[in-house]
Amino acid sequence: MTDYVKRVVLVFATLLLFATASAKAAVFDINFTGAAFDLSVVVTSDSSDNLIAATGSVINLITSTTTQITGVVPLGINSDFNYDNLLFPDAPYVSSNGLLFSSSMPNFFYNIYTDGTSYWISATDPTGDITSPFYSPGDLGQLTVTAVSGVPEASTWIMMLLGFVAIAIGWKLRLKQGPVGYTAGFSPST
Repeated sequence: MTDYVKRVVLVFATLLLFATASAKAAVFDINFTGAAFDLSVVVTSDSSDNLIAATGSVINLITSTTTQITGVVPLGINSDFNYDNLLFPDAPYVSSNGLLFSSSMPNFFYNIYTDGTSYWISATDPTGDITSPFYSPGDLGQLTVTAVSGVPEASTWIMMLLGFVAIAIGWKLRLKQGPVGYTAGFSPST
């Protein structure tokens, strides 16, 4: 085997090694419109529907203030809310525990959840008051979830790279054989 073929085989073996892991992450745009809060956030979920990232903003319609969403609160970190951070691609989208987002305000969190028929957003008070009506039951509103784009799996990228490698090999072999339609030592009659 030539050095070139050995390198190609090594590249294929390396790519196949990385192809065994599947990402299947997805990106969603979540919008909640209620009487007290308007939330707009872009989230990323993994293959098990767990939220792994979030960014966006919440407008408090009562105080006319905007708060930035800075991420997803990891499970077990906040004891004031029940949350599982599962986002389903189809309705009802969230569970009764819902999604918990951290914000740019210290100790201020937003929880989107469903009771099975309606959607709610509850929020902590910056002072820590959990008796606020915004905490329980929260603000009733409309929830829309739209898939923004799928994140390609590793195997998709590998198949594309393998296709490019196959094209390059074919091109290199064709250059070695000479022009199409001509055989060495033979010239077409004119």
